[in-house]
Amino acid sequence: MAARLYMCKSRFQAITIADTAVVWTAYIFLLLICAVLSFGGVIELPFDTHDQAYMLDFSQGGVSSLLSSEKRMPGRPIFELLLWAEYTVWGENARAFHTTGILLHIISSCLLALVCRQLGSEMITSLTAGLFFLLGVSHFRAVHWISAHCYPLAFIFCSLTVVFFSRWQQKDGTAYVVATYAFALSGILTHISAVLALPICLIAHIRRENWKRRSVALIPLITATVACILFIRFYYSRAPQITLLSEGLNPIESARAYSFMLGRLLATTHWVPAALYKTHVWEYYLGAVAAIGASWAIFFQRGMVSIWCSWTLLGLLPFMLLDPTYVQEIATGPSRYLYFANAGVVVLISMGLMHVTKFVAQRSTKLAVPFYVSLMLLICFSGSYYLRRTEAVSQYSSGRYFAAAGDISSAIAQYQRALAAGGKRNVDREDIYHHLGLLLPSVGEDAFPVLQRGVQEFPESLWLNAFLAVLEQEQESTDLRDLGRRRSAQVYTQAGPLKDNLDFNISALYHNLGAGYVTKKQYAKAVYALRSALEIQPQKKATIRLLEKAYAEYAEND
Repeated sequence: MAARLYMCKSRFQAITIADTAVVWTAYIFLLLICAVLSFGGVIELPFDTHDQAYMLDFSQGGVSSLLSSEKRMPGRPIFELLLWAEYTVWGENARAFHTTGILLHIISSCLLALVCRQLGSEMITSLTAGLFFLLGVSHFRAVHWISAHCYPLAFIFCSLTVVFFSRWQQKDGTAYVVATYAFALSGILTHISAVLALPICLIAHIRRENWKRRSVALIPLITATVACILFIRFYYSRAPQITLLSEGLNPIESARAYSFMLGRLLATTHWVPAALYKTHVWEYYLGAVAAIGASWAIFFQRGMVSIWCSWTLLGLLPFMLLDPTYVQEIATGPSRYLYFANAGVVVLISMGLMHVTKFVAQRSTKLAVPFYVSLMLLICFSGSYYLRRTEAVSQYSSGRYFAAAGDISSAIAQYQRALAAGGKRNVDREDIYHHLGLLLPSVGEDAFPVLQRGVQEFPESLWLNAFLAVLEQEQESTDLRDLGRRRSAQVYTQAGPLKDNLDFNISALYHNLGAGYVTKKQYAKAVYALRSALEIQPQKKATIRLLEKAYAEYAEND
């Protein structure tokens, strides 16, 4: 029996992939193909929050201003240098910026495979981990959002730090020392998450020969890293990431936020089982259990499992410095914060897949390869499918950004795309209907059919019913106007303590209706809508000014 199992195992090991330049070249082409299939729609995404601020910084200052603390978006000098170089080459071309972000993610995925291999994983496990990372869903915002491209860039520096430190451990060489220091500090100046490289270097080599002597050599690097972090913290005090720091340490809330992020990471690694725009109680429990299990593995297991469990848990630690409430209430979820930690998860998944396949090989060598390939393809197809679906989340985010910036037409376009592309798990469809119901009338477009669909999909929505009631009373049909009055009465009956908020939203809708009627030169309707808005909010200056304009135009064209 033992001989048979040994033979089965050895036969399966014989199919492992060779570590050659040809294999790595073919692997890079595979990653490129998968990226085109999975991220093709990303290059069509427009600018999002903070993106335009970077462009304004670059248009008003040259490379000499990269270290300035007075810019709109300071605090990440290496990342800003990359964005400045891109801006210099192609200006405000969002497609080109997104293409660069995808390339950064491909490089990160390839480097993850290289890190796995360098630390001792089998070649097939390493390559599979890189592929799984490329197609990971949980960190999609780090690829979709230009301002979040700092995460893959920092990951590249982090990975190179681990690779060159590992080679430094294997053989002395000044070049390896210089490279380790250069990449580590570049990572910190890109994003603080890159600090992960230092503990991973120690954990991965702590049982190797002469590790103590080599680890002591890291003390200057650790000192320089701390100095960089303090420099960013105090010199760039106006940076957005600094303003999001928690004002005080609340261990319980920080632990809750950590459990949530870890639970979300595991739940969305290559799939989307529940709504991304909500926090779910089970995510906290999943994260807590996973943290306990991974901690046990770190202290009681050896080898790759311990290293990659450490990578996963440590990859989330920097974000415990952020306001816990903010982390749990981000409209698009904490996706970008999961980039580093997801690398650890996909490596563990790859190792688990190989372990199960070897178990299958002990019983049937013929089934081993088909089993491995089938599960790998299933995970890849799942990741690719959900990555395309999550584009709706980024479209929704862009819609919110354009609406806040006053670019109503662009906001409407992004909301409509998100509504068409996103399922119920990806975007808050009720909120999109709400925004479209408010924005469409302001540019003279009819929101009535959109709100009808919204109420059909969310019949209990107070806001959608309130908006639909207003528009029903604007219709020519007597039956619809009567229906609108009845619906309005029912909405106010159900509003309770939300009445003031409801009044605010209805007043805003009437104001936007008036603006749309003015645009279409329907001044009588504009006057009625604007007066209705002022009956609810009499002191709204923007509505008063628009009503005066409508009266003037009405008198002139009467």
